[in-house]
Amino acid sequence: MKRRGPGRAAPDAPAPGRSFARILQPVVLILAVVLAYSGGLGGPFVFDDSDTVVNNPTIRSFATAFAPPQADGATVSGRPVVNASLALNFAVGGLEVTGYHVANLAFHAAAVLLVFGVTRRLFARIGGPLNVQDDTGRTYAFLVALAWGLHPLQTSAVTYVSQRAELLATLFLLLTLYSFLRHADRRDGAGPAWAVAAVCACLLGMASKEVMAAAPLLVLLADRAFVSGSFTAAFRRHRVLHAGLALTWILLLWLALGTEGRGRTAGFNAGVSPFDYLLTQCWAIGRYLQLAVWPRPLVFDYGIELHTGITEVLLPGIVLLALLGCTVVALVRNRPIGFAGAVFFGVLAPSSSLVPVATQVAAEHRMYLPLVVLVTLAVLAIGRSAGRWMIPAGLAWAVALGGATMQRNIDYRSEEAIWADTVAKMPTNGRAFGNLGKALSELGREQEAVVALEEAVRLRPDLASAHYNLGLIRYEAGQIAAAERHYLDALAADPSYGSARLNLAVILLQRGELALALPELERAVGDSPGLVEAWVVLGNTLAQLGRLDEAELRHREAVRLAPQLANAHYNLGNVLFQMRRSDEAMAAYRTSLELEPANAFAHYYLGIILLGDDRVSEGIAELRAALAIDPRLQPARELLDRALAAEAQTASP
Repeated sequence: MKRRGPGRAAPDAPAPGRSFARILQPVVLILAVVLAYSGGLGGPFVFDDSDTVVNNPTIRSFATAFAPPQADGATVSGRPVVNASLALNFAVGGLEVTGYHVANLAFHAAAVLLVFGVTRRLFARIGGPLNVQDDTGRTYAFLVALAWGLHPLQTSAVTYVSQRAELLATLFLLLTLYSFLRHADRRDGAGPAWAVAAVCACLLGMASKEVMAAAPLLVLLADRAFVSGSFTAAFRRHRVLHAGLALTWILLLWLALGTEGRGRTAGFNAGVSPFDYLLTQCWAIGRYLQLAVWPRPLVFDYGIELHTGITEVLLPGIVLLALLGCTVVALVRNRPIGFAGAVFFGVLAPSSSLVPVATQVAAEHRMYLPLVVLVTLAVLAIGRSAGRWMIPAGLAWAVALGGATMQRNIDYRSEEAIWADTVAKMPTNGRAFGNLGKALSELGREQEAVVALEEAVRLRPDLASAHYNLGLIRYEAGQIAAAERHYLDALAADPSYGSARLNLAVILLQRGELALALPELERAVGDSPGLVEAWVVLGNTLAQLGRLDEAELRHREAVRLAPQLANAHYNLGNVLFQMRRSDEAMAAYRTSLELEPANAFAHYYLGIILLGDDRVSEGIAELRAALAIDPRLQPARELLDRALAAEAQTASP
């Protein structure tokens, strides 16, 4: 590395034209990424987004933003930084999905810039052995960042809102590495500032996703390979920094323990053999490697099917063992390529080793950061083989990747599209058929939905969501007995399925079996405390039983969970009305009408209260508003007639 002599200008100071090019490169990276992903900004919430965003009560207030649901296996469990970022989205735009996509894209663009910064600094430190010097190293880094940012394998992390966890963990891991390298340079008089930044970034990453566990080790390996030359020198020069990074593991351990094995969906008690899962990961990582080279076919959801056949795992297993062996040898010899291998295997290890993740045996978003290693090797190969044509060749490759990414984002335009694409590529994935059926049902295509859902339960008889959605369709068709059977099947597969339990309770209530429905409702809110409808129905049931104090508490919880839900305020008003707390009932009805002015009954009950308070003209206005909405509301018409008659009698001399 060239060093500045005392009182002399740096020999590699950039010329004005080169300075402009250096400014232009980050701009090009951002514009290219935005262009490639702009087509995915209008896609809907899909799959885990329901639990992560739509039905996540903790993102509705900054008071609970850093306390996500813990032991239910949701994407945000044990990841408070991710949950807080979603809360910020909700505060700005509610459930308007575009804002969530824009935020994901912004995080991805920031990660691309950090890849550029990290690889540029690493190339500068190993320029000699690789014959990469000065501006050539910067060009290599630019092409790496561009290709990594535009690769279609990244769409599952960027376009799928719930995978913000992967984006943020990667962003903070890269920021940790970048801050360390800036700290190691110490040429800008920053002192310990960059070291502090590295530890803070590492803490934020630990609170984003478990893959961040590799960060302290990767920084240590980077120190040894690119800065200090040995572990002894690394500890001597940066012992405080490495100790600070290691301490961040305490936060990760505390957060991970709080999730109880991500709701018992991950870990050795997840119901999947570690050996079978390890074999499946041989298949999965082999597929990731193939998709890195030729990104087709990309699959949104691989399901839970294990791949343990000898023909599926033998070849990828041999390749992985060879790569792992080369990585170990390179690390022992302290070669830069060993660090690259450590990044690849270290980031994949938490989810792609022998520790089972039962709900997702393979997922393309897991390659989000590891892909940078393969892209870097590809760019180096292009540079060696293309010579002076390196830049045109690299740009052509990046353009091709960007085009494929734009094409892939089309599949995310609707739930039906992404799930139809998935079942076409994974016809044995029962969960994908179940989600396709749900999407078709929401579009009103009930017959197609039933076909897809029945295929789902054929492939996976224990798929609770498919039984639940079949129950919804049967119920709407008036087939109550069939709907009840499907709800029972859903609960047999998943006893904590709150929505199925709620709907079963509704059927019991319709039969007048309040005593049987009540415990079902109590359990529904216990298993799914964010299920607002269950709190409302439970409150109404308690009110029917005359337990008004308990009913009020349930309705107030519904209002707390969903302050923008008019029905929650309306039902709270009904209970308060029954308790003769007129002023509070009036306030609840008015709030309900502000949110949903077309509620005739809210106007009617508000009219009753106003007439009772001798506010006759206001009461008459509310009754007229009720009848304007629903002319068939006979009690309102009768009360209005009496009020008008009384008003006329009072006005007569």
